[in-house]
Amino acid sequence: MRESAVRIYLGAVALVLAIAVVGCGSGGDTTEVALTKAQFIKRGDAICRSHQAEREKAFAAWQKEPANKGKQIEDWTKKELGQIYLTVMLPPVKDAWQELDELAGSTGDPKAENFVKSLEVAVKKVEEKPTRALKEIPYEDANKIAQEYGFKACGLF
Repeated sequence: MRESAVRIYLGAVALVLAIAVVGCGSGGDTTEVALTKAQFIKRGDAICRSHQAEREKAFAAWQKEPANKGKQIEDWTKKELGQIYLTVMLPPVKDAWQELDELAGSTGDPKAENFVKSLEVAVKKVEEKPTRALKEIPYEDANKIAQEYGFKACGLF
């Protein structure tokens, strides 16, 4: 009887090892589930709301700095205003774009990727020439594409 218990034990160990080997695999067969359009919009709008609030908070903090208190827009040169935009207002928009870019890749939707690309183009243009944000609405195209896609918050940059 003792010999049969050993065989059962060894058989169980062999079974566990076989399952472990099959279960580990190479990892190459994993599949990601694509986000639906509704999921992308919901998550994307949450990202945009978060970064828009961050942008407003950063600007309010900048306004309260002693060197900036009491100054009006006319007190700054265009170059200074461009630099302020670049250092205070742009970083949250850039962060939102990067998060949206990661999220859009999981949709498999060319229209979602088009929206993210248009936001990227706007961010890059402002980075190259910050005063552009003073002369035009830098995110106008991205906002339009976002709204047509169904976004609420992401259409308000």
